[in-house]
Amino acid sequence: MAVGQVEIFPTLETAKGIYHAYQIATSSSRVPTLCGTAGKGGDTARSLGYVWSKTGSETLYIRSKVLLEARAAGVAYPLMVSWFDLRGYPESKA
Repeated sequence: MAVGQVEIFPTLETAKGIYHAYQIATSSSRVPTLCGTAGKGGDTARSLGYVWSKTGSETLYIRSKVLLEARAAGVAYPLMVSWFDLRGYPESKA
């Protein structure tokens, strides 16, 4: 396999992972992105103990920290992943 062919795609889902976001992003030149998570009932919610809401205000700090640390590390396209229960919305056909 050629050098640099495999990229590392870190997904931060725990308090420790989010805390060390910058160090993770700068750990290798093969890290092109950094992904934070904040979905309802997901690993991040369980790790941090927050109660998820549709407004997402309880995850504002988490999302901001991942973005700030990814940008400081030179990551061009950081991601923040959430998922939503679409069955609760009238316009949804799910």
